[in-house]
Amino acid sequence: MSLGLDEWLAFYTALASSSRQTLRLPIAPTLLLNADGTPAALFSNSSGGAVRRRGGGAGLEASVAALVEGADGAYACVERSAAMALLLKREDLSALEQTLAAGGGAGADKGSDEAADFAPFCLQSHVEPARDTRLMAVYMQNEHLSACQAFPCRYSARYRDVAKPAPPSGTDVEEPVADALLAEVKHVMLGIATHLRKKGKRVGGLVCEFVVSERTGELLFHGLHGIHWPGSAPTWATGSGRLGRMQPGDPEGQLTQALVERVMAEKPAMRVFSRVEASASPRSGAAQRGEAVQIEAVQIARPEVSPRQRVDFRREGERVATAVASSARRRAGPTTPLRSQQHPRSPSSGRRGLDRGPRLAAHGSSTGPPARPSSAVAAGPVHRPELVVQMSFQIECLQDALQQTHFRATAAELAAEQATTAHSRELEAARAEIQAMQLNVIALADDAQRGQEAAAELEALTRERDSLLTTTEALNLLCRVQNAREGGVSKI
Repeated sequence: MSLGLDEWLAFYTALASSSRQTLRLPIAPTLLLNADGTPAALFSNSSGGAVRRRGGGAGLEASVAALVEGADGAYACVERSAAMALLLKREDLSALEQTLAAGGGAGADKGSDEAADFAPFCLQSHVEPARDTRLMAVYMQNEHLSACQAFPCRYSARYRDVAKPAPPSGTDVEEPVADALLAEVKHVMLGIATHLRKKGKRVGGLVCEFVVSERTGELLFHGLHGIHWPGSAPTWATGSGRLGRMQPGDPEGQLTQALVERVMAEKPAMRVFSRVEASASPRSGAAQRGEAVQIEAVQIARPEVSPRQRVDFRREGERVATAVASSARRRAGPTTPLRSQQHPRSPSSGRRGLDRGPRLAAHGSSTGPPARPSSAVAAGPVHRPELVVQMSFQIECLQDALQQTHFRATAAELAAEQATTAHSRELEAARAEIQAMQLNVIALADDAQRGQEAAAELEALTRERDSLLTTTEALNLLCRVQNAREGGVSKI
């Protein structure tokens, strides 16, 4: 991993809800650790789904117990360091807890720099991912454009068992997932960016990771993989620092950089703006002193404004535009067409005859007063700051409308995908119900056929019984007759 405690703590603190801003974002319970292994902060969800922060005063044992309580699957938690992410079982977590409580670290037997890379700075409650898939989301924004994309990646390619740290073979890119899930991830990323902007923390780029819980089916925020604050270099840029910048040979940093490049390639205008920012980065010598003003102009972020202020700005821009137009009309006054000045006509009419003197003077004649040039010719190009202000307001309003339209389109796309999925599920349920009813009808038909066979057999038995009864009665009658005959013979 290429990020450390400082980046994660700053970002999670910005995600945490305050009295004025609330972000309902399902997250995996996350415990951030200081360099000495003591808890720095514990982030989890409240009962309403908002991100909340609890300080490290609860102690390491209580904080780890809170992580294990919400874990699912065969593992207890995820251990994150600057070098890798490992899956820990309960016995491994107990051993790590004892090491941290004793003041040791995961890389105590290595050099100081390498030990810092392997020392854990974060423990997360383990969430069993659905289909061994994690979702990497990239959000890029500048003063002109914004872009957001989501990419499915293989979970086991980055998160490995502590007993088997060797990286598995195969690519990190996963098979395509449902468009509705990618749309939901993008919608959540836009919500995070909006929450940060409302808290006064505008980001130029953001790379986050999400997973879908196999047990609950809920989309969870799982981690931060890259961030670009205005006025500083992005964390996915290759650098010499150990933490907070991508190192050569870091697979996670390379994946993050590749995804960012992919998003930038889809919108070349954002790449152009990034080059402008790169050209405005501080340099040494005379070039640094000569371009200080340009660097400062690029690095200054626009102030945050509320929707009410945008409405006021729009009205102020319309008022300024009206005032500028009225002032321009008053200064211009009634003007003579340019064609009449270049080609004077014969004074056949009284009005044109009165204008003949000035026109002749304009063409070099010595008679008549000197001609006053038309405002269209003499004024030349006029730089009007009011028009620039008006255009800036209009651009700001258009950007706001475009962002709102993008939000609505994303929400509509997500709703359509969810409706399609629900309709498909209802259709499958209806088909299953119809199939079950067909099976019941077949079973009932079989029962009816067996009932008919049983009725026919009963009728045959009834007839046989009746014939037997008739035969029995006849035999009884014969017996009585025979007995009567024998009795008569005996009397005789």
